[in-house]
Order: sequence, then C-alpha cells, then structure tokens
Amino acid sequence: PMKTSRETLHILQDHFPERLAVAVCYNPPWIFAVFWKAISPFIDASTYKKIRFVNPKRAKETARMSLMFDMSVIDTDLGGDRDPAFDLEALGAEMMEYDARRARLLAAVA
Repeated sequence: PMKTSRETLHILQDHFPERLAVAVCYNPPWIFAVFWKAISPFIDASTYKKIRFVNPKRAKETARMSLMFDMSVIDTDLGGDRDPAFDLEALGAEMMEYDARRARLLAAVA
C-alpha cells in the first residue's frame, strides 16, 4: 500500500499539478490517521494545504464544510441537507428536461 500510495501521489503531483481545488475526507475511520501520518511527509506542501478532514462531531469542522459547499446539494449521510433517497420518476423528469434543453440548443446552432 505504501509504494502504491507514493506512486499515486507522484502521478497526481507531477503530472496533474494544481488540478486539485480541495479534497475533503469526511468522517474517515480511525485507521486512516495512521496511514495519513505515514504518507503525509511525501505530499507536496501546496497539495497538503488543500486536504481537509471533517469530523461530523466537531461543530467547527462542519461549519468549515458549509463554507466550502452548498449543503443543499450534499447528501445527509455526508453532512448535507439533501435526502439521498433515489426517486426514479424525479430523475426521469429531470433527464427528459435535460434532453429537451439539449435539443433546443443544438437546433439553435444548426
């Protein structure tokens, strides 16, 4: 895992610099802290600053998350306000509207 993690970091940092705006690790398991301590010295400083850990039991961290994201589009299981229940009819209606809007736009440029 360590060799794979370092290679992944190398690829992301050297071949895709400055692509990451922010990475949020929401409610990571406790074992992640051990992994983080082992791998963090190898992370580029500018990338390191973009990684945020959010513990839902800490009000300050959840408040920080609400400053970074529109919580109405984040599922409740990730600390947001959106109901994660899947509604096939609502999705179907949304996709039909998307298809109609796309057809109108394509017709306008044709």
